[in-house]
Amino acid sequence: MSTRTHDRTPPVSTVPELVDRAARLSRGDAIVLPGERVDFAQFAERTRTMARRLHAAGIAHGDRVGLLN
Repeated sequence: MSTRTHDRTPPVSTVPELVDRAARLSRGDAIVLPGERVDFAQFAERTRTMARRLHAAGIAHGDRVGLLN
């Protein structure tokens, strides 16, 4: 995956890079749900927290994970 935000901005190659870039460059909402709004900085922090928890639970790169709510 390669996404450019501006001609002078180098492309990103992973979803985490894209989320981190959006957190740095955007002030808008990443997720809007009834009763909750999450901006890109909050979304980036939540994804990093989830990644740390999965890693601590023994999930490794390439493992498949299902998320239920």
